[in-house]
Amino acid sequence: MLALLPLFILYVAYLTLDARQYRRTGEYENRPARLLKLASVVLLALLVWWPAPGEGELTLLRLAFVFTVLGDLFFSVLRRFVVGVAMFAVVQCAYIARHAAGLRLAVDEALILTGALAYGLLLFLAVRRGLAAKRLVWPVGLYIAVSAVSLWMALAQLVRGAMPMEYALRVALGVSLLGLCDSTIPVRMVLQGRARQRVGLATWAVYVPALVLLAASGPTLLAW
Repeated sequence: MLALLPLFILYVAYLTLDARQYRRTGEYENRPARLLKLASVVLLALLVWWPAPGEGELTLLRLAFVFTVLGDLFFSVLRRFVVGVAMFAVVQCAYIARHAAGLRLAVDEALILTGALAYGLLLFLAVRRGLAAKRLVWPVGLYIAVSAVSLWMALAQLVRGAMPMEYALRVALGVSLLGLCDSTIPVRMVLQGRARQRVGLATWAVYVPALVLLAASGPTLLAW
């Protein structure tokens, strides 16, 4: 649990900087906060990679966090949107592979799959026009599809029993929150003014807790 203390300090620091910038200018984004956000993700990746007691396969989880760092670097710091989306697509593919354990064809899984795909379709239809204006329909559309499959795999862990229930709960909640964050990105692209900024603030308030849950979904230093 002590490993969470520096992460919590970084989390509070960048939320404070974002809120102060928003109150001052009406826009939350600022370079110091972006760097603190990246530092938070790097710290989480290091905690996932650090040798920890316990048994379990961590290769895919560690791979996901490497590409999460790269995604945040390109997306938030270097402002290379399409490259960042590609990095996060790799992250979701790593989670799909990790959470596919115990995959089976059953009614309960079919219902979860239907819900996940419906979520992805509704999100895509809601933002398609705004994405078309920016010529981003294909990269973002493909990412939404991959995210929907990742959500299915994560939620299905609750009924498969392929991993301990405490880990399955963290996977399900972590990927769900991550999907919520992902859904705000195309939404923000079609919003304007303070509504767009408020959505961005909410995204970063949820993003790191989602990653903490996923980092704690295996025998890492963050598992409690």
